Amino acid sequence: AEDKYWLSDLQCYIRLNFIEVFGATEDDLMSNMQGRSKPTFIGQVGIRCMHCKHAPSCERAQNHIYFPTVMSGIYNSVQVLVRTHLECCSYIPEDVREKIDGLKSSSSARGGRKQYWLDSAKKMGLCDT
Repeated sequence: AEDKYWLSDLQCYIRLNFIEVFGATEDDLMSNMQGRSKPTFIGQVGIRCMHCKHAPSCERAQNHIYFPTVMSGIYNSVQVLVRTHLECCSYIPEDVREKIDGLKSSSSARGGRKQYWLDSAKKMGLCDT
């Protein structure tokens, strides 16, 4: 509800129409997570593309899921997901992709605070472990 006061239009749209927060399942742990230096565990909070989450693992485009090691990494994980996954995910509806692209190129993409992403995670009851 407070997003519009602290985040850019682009970030608000991404939070509602592109990413979701979830707890890792056994299936998530078995999916391809290259470059991960720390082990992921069942129940660990992650961020993923809401559009390809039900697709078979072999059909998901790269970088569809992130498990930030600390809550302060949520903002950067979202930015990387948008930058690397948006263009290659075939499950994202064209209207969502076009809206994100339009917001990226407008002045409404500016702004937004990293701290707000952290504060929002805390309000959801998330914490570093």
